[in-house]
Amino acid sequence: MRATASRAGESTARINRSISLFEQKSPKIKVKTDFQGYVSFREKFRTQPAGGNPADVFQNAVAFLGKYDKRGILLGLKSGRNK
Repeated sequence: MRATASRAGESTARINRSISLFEQKSPKIKVKTDFQGYVSFREKFRTQPAGGNPADVFQNAVAFLGKYDKRGILLGLKSGRNK
């Protein structure tokens, strides 16, 4: 599983703690993080889905969710993702 977010100091530390707890409860699932500066994060976040390789989990401002939903980038939590 791949998680991505813009690098934001204390927020990054909270994300890493959450991932650690998740991996303890789900030891068969490993999470690879991809923290970037804000500009790089936005660019990768827009281009990865176009290339067929979106992040599995991401952190972003709520204000952007509508924009990403209109572009078909988001998958509902109940939809699952079969590989």
